[in-house]
Amino acid sequence: MSTRSKPHILFVCGRNQWRSPTAAAIYANDQRIEVRSAGVSPLSAHRVSQKDMEWANLVLVMERKHEDRLVEMFRDMTRPPIASLEIADDFGLMDQELVDLIREGTESHLAAMFGIGHETPPKQTGNIGAVRPCNDSDFNTIHLIVNDATQAYKGVIPADCWHVPYMPEEELRASIASGIEFWGFETNGALVGVMGIQPVQNITLIRHAYVRTSHRRHGIGGLLLKFLLGRINTPTLIGTWAAADWAIRFYQKYGFKMVSPTEKNRLLPLYWGVPVRQIETSVVLGDERWFASCNKGVPPVQQWQH
Repeated sequence: MSTRSKPHILFVCGRNQWRSPTAAAIYANDQRIEVRSAGVSPLSAHRVSQKDMEWANLVLVMERKHEDRLVEMFRDMTRPPIASLEIADDFGLMDQELVDLIREGTESHLAAMFGIGHETPPKQTGNIGAVRPCNDSDFNTIHLIVNDATQAYKGVIPADCWHVPYMPEEELRASIASGIEFWGFETNGALVGVMGIQPVQNITLIRHAYVRTSHRRHGIGGLLLKFLLGRINTPTLIGTWAAADWAIRFYQKYGFKMVSPTEKNRLLPLYWGVPVRQIETSVVLGDERWFASCNKGVPPVQQWQH
């Protein structure tokens, strides 16, 4: 192992959809280790890369076939140790049995490889990690998360679009009053990520998707998005800054595609009601249902994909 103080653990499954994101969420707040998650499939939300393999001190795959695939993919590099947790693809996101199996297997490997025992971290109480609806008592926390996470925009989006705070309390209250329903990801009793959904006419908007800076790269945004998409049965749109290339790539990993500039200029005032300057500096992405509805002629849209 390198001289880094905390071992770096990379969890890998097939498509980085259920098992490895669950593992990353379980250990997101663990003070003993740093974690990432990835998949071996080209269709993965995040496909494992050489940088991931170089970062890791230990790779924990869910099945032996994932180890075989990693060996094939990275045959020309010195790979970190790879071990299998032997967990079949029989579970949903954060299923309790899946959580228990991941913990049991991971803890044994941490003890064997790094001498890390169960007693090292403080005792955890409450949910390891769960998606839940937000309520009125979460308002201040949501406000803090939004304004912490949006620091990533500073110096990236146009200077005339940046202000402090990025989202004032009055704007957040107005967003909630307009019908945005916030959901959050809570770990160890703390809300660390939020995402909103807003039904508008015949579609649903994903709004204000943010994760605390300290909890990024643990798959929390993906967990929230997948959970909410499972609750939505209408075409879905997402708007974001054109300069926020990391946000665009994130949504594209989950099947969203860019709409045309012409269609973007129509959709933003229609569904979001944003000012002209924000229309000029933003993009809109749609899911498969959106593009399917366009192909059927409802709603009218210029057929174009980024």
